[in-house]
Amino acid sequence: MKKPVIILYSLIFSVALSMAQTNPQPGYIITNAGDTIRGLIDFRTNEILSRKCVFWANGESEGKTYAPGDIFSFRFEHNGKYFVTRRLDLGDGPQLYFAEFLVQGLVNLYCVADTYDEHFFFEREDGEMARLTNRALITSS
Repeated sequence: MKKPVIILYSLIFSVALSMAQTNPQPGYIITNAGDTIRGLIDFRTNEILSRKCVFWANGESEGKTYAPGDIFSFRFEHNGKYFVTRRLDLGDGPQLYFAEFLVQGLVNLYCVADTYDEHFFFEREDGEMARLTNRALITSS
């Protein structure tokens, strides 16, 4: 009698654990061709979202992982977070990232998070980027 109960609990635990690894939220992607596709996007930390977008189109059971450059952008509907593909230099040479688009205006503001810092980029009208890093200042007394 104990064996079937243990197997049942193990099965329930493994299903719950696998579901805990994703956090699908309503949103959409914009393809490089300009098409908008609605569905669910795995809502993760900005560090993870800077490198990949896991997307389930409406009606799909399997998610598809997009890297920066595979799609133009993606947006979450519940909080409005909007990420666009940009070629940025975080210090190791230019690479493609999904940058969170924070402010649109005369100067656009983007944010990309990595393991250690948040990097903010100002984009001028001519496309030139300037980087700021949110790094704690350490002073010696």
